[in-house]
Amino acid sequence: MITVHGLSSVTLGKVRSLYAAKFLAHDTSAPAFANMVNEVAERFHMDSDWKGSTAVFEFSVSEVGSVTLPLFLDSVLQAQFNDSPRPTMHNRYEFLTHGVGQVDATISGLGVLIDQGNVGIATEFPNTPAVLSVASSAADDGKEVRILGLDENGVEIYDDDGVPGELVTLAAPTVATIKQFSNILGIQKPATSFPVVVSVGSTELADIPPGVTNPVYRRYKVAQSSGVGKTDYVRAVCSRQLIPVANEEDYIVPGNLSALKLGLYSIVYEESNDLERAEQYWAKSIELLNKDMEKHRGGAIPLATFSPSGFGIGKTRGMR
Repeated sequence: MITVHGLSSVTLGKVRSLYAAKFLAHDTSAPAFANMVNEVAERFHMDSDWKGSTAVFEFSVSEVGSVTLPLFLDSVLQAQFNDSPRPTMHNRYEFLTHGVGQVDATISGLGVLIDQGNVGIATEFPNTPAVLSVASSAADDGKEVRILGLDENGVEIYDDDGVPGELVTLAAPTVATIKQFSNILGIQKPATSFPVVVSVGSTELADIPPGVTNPVYRRYKVAQSSGVGKTDYVRAVCSRQLIPVANEEDYIVPGNLSALKLGLYSIVYEESNDLERAEQYWAKSIELLNKDMEKHRGGAIPLATFSPSGFGIGKTRGMR
């Protein structure tokens, strides 16, 4: 289950109708405008905490395993195990000299998420190698998707030209790969009119939105807090990952029109090498996002609790 506050109601089409003539007077329908909007949105994702910049992701786990965040989520900021805040560890946690070592099913009561880095698919690949199925819409027939991965022997796949991966030409409703895969390392696709879905058997591995050309998912190892054979309920506050817009109906996040306009002006001045004006417009766009966030937060007061050990922070019971 995913809860997102401050979802956007602003589409690429709406922004184009309002502002494209200011920046692309020669051709307001040009794809270049979407590229400009995506560049502004990408910078917003890196530069500010805005309304809708986080989401709550909930899942349950009954053994030491892993969880992959949905594509539009970038990383875990904070997590609870069974309503109690617990830490999230970096990807070298299991390699610390005086640490716990490899976390597996024999370890219980730990209650942490351990960063495993970025992966190319949303679900762990099944144990049996198989050909892949790539589903798409007829509107995208003829476009090419490259799937990078390992064959049935665990060897990296190359095409006849020595390029990593297998090149698949989309043909609705589905097309199969020629080679068998035992894992997927990455997927490269052009902007499409509709999503592209990669599956193996009945298992969906990646559902890629139209504007995403190189999907990247974040994966975490989940070490239980309740012990083997019991179920943990995990709630995680996550930061958002940019999903580029490609079609006029795609939502832009964040969807603050005034901030987007000023951000577009910043890009234009930057391209003209007027960095002073570019910085002024960018600072003003961030100011508008911050004001929007303050209004959205309302009267809520941030409260932090600390443990002397820095580990196993307890549940906050109340606020003053």
